[in-house]
Amino acid sequence: MDDIIRGGKDPGYFGRGVIGDEQYKKEQEAVAEGSSVFGPGVLGLQAEPVNKAGPGVTGQAGQDADTPPAGKPVPSLSIKELEAALEENPALVDTLLNAELARPDGARKGALDALELAEIDRPDGGREDVLAQLAAARSGA
Repeated sequence: MDDIIRGGKDPGYFGRGVIGDEQYKKEQEAVAEGSSVFGPGVLGLQAEPVNKAGPGVTGQAGQDADTPPAGKPVPSLSIKELEAALEENPALVDTLLNAELARPDGARKGALDALELAEIDRPDGGREDVLAQLAAARSGA
């Protein structure tokens, strides 16, 4: 069907006088089999997987389909940087707590202390679920 000249119209639109006998026959065959209207799901043709990883997809060459893509590296702040960030914006407790818990070496006691102080100093008080999460992390640290 790739070699069918469409001229902006569907196959079978132009007659022999416009596109020639040979091209007209090709288009009529395509129209008869329905490939100009229906896709492989209807016609039962073998379809290529559309979303499979491969060399044409940026950043996925060489990955297996079963291997999940690598996530972004978790940013790591020193305890002083963490304290400064919390002092500047106490709303970062959730984000920084998740990053601290995701550390490969485990959560640091000093970071957990800073996060707990920032959570307790919230204008509406510390949230029980966050404080419980901090306590659980501290018992595991």
